[in-house]
Amino acid sequence: MITHNRREEVLQSLAMFHRDCAAPPMIVVDNASIDGTSDAIEARFPNVRLVRLASNVGTIARNIGVEIAETPYVALADDDTYWEPGSISRAADLLDRCPQLGIVVGRLLNGVQNHVDAISDEMEQSPLPRRPEMPGPPLFGFLAGASAVRRDVFLKLGGFPSWAFLGGEEELLALDLAMAECWMCYVSDIVIHHFPSVIRDTRLRRIALIRNRLFSSWLRRSFKVATATTVEVLIQSLFDCEARLALGQVVVELPRMLRHRRPVSLHVERQLELLDRHKAQLGLRSN
Repeated sequence: MITHNRREEVLQSLAMFHRDCAAPPMIVVDNASIDGTSDAIEARFPNVRLVRLASNVGTIARNIGVEIAETPYVALADDDTYWEPGSISRAADLLDRCPQLGIVVGRLLNGVQNHVDAISDEMEQSPLPRRPEMPGPPLFGFLAGASAVRRDVFLKLGGFPSWAFLGGEEELLALDLAMAECWMCYVSDIVIHHFPSVIRDTRLRRIALIRNRLFSSWLRRSFKVATATTVEVLIQSLFDCEARLALGQVVVELPRMLRHRRPVSLHVERQLELLDRHKAQLGLRSN
């Protein structure tokens, strides 16, 4: 679990995890909170392994947590989420049974009403061809706070990219998993509860979502798709300040980052185009 300046939320989420007497060992990586988060965790949950970072490194905190973990699989969580009892064991069983499975994505339920998140509905309707041995619909994307990962594969691929911070950080890793022929599958009977925090900078997050979508496109997708995505954001930026700021960041950093461009195979690109068409038919946007 990663956290930053959300003391009450993280304490509540940890309390929910600890309702399960079979709760697994937990690691919390605190992204340099200044609201007493770490001290409160230490006082109330002494069995939790706490990592205090000197600065807020965003999603890299997840990489640090996975590196520290000593188990073959790691369930990821945000400070405003908790896994339903039995779901982590269920994910571990699936990863045990299916060596090609790299990431298991659970169903995300929002708030006290347990509304199914729209992203979970989208994943359940994945148009990608499913093999009989897959535990659920195959994916080319996942939710970081609602997924269990195979630790060695995650670390071998480098985890989440350092430039992503928070917001759409999953896309590049998902594409690299696809290139490594590791499966990502949605499994609806694995359940993660989400109580969206009111303490969030939605503006900065949206800028990161747009920026990271562009970076991932240029680093892994075909030039045709990357160009089309950039044109889409360029048009959007004419009337959208956040898109304009994201595009400005990309213009500055992209020449340096293109040295690390490694486009996906033609087979993966065709499947990604199938997903793009499916999203377009559903009227979904990436930001």
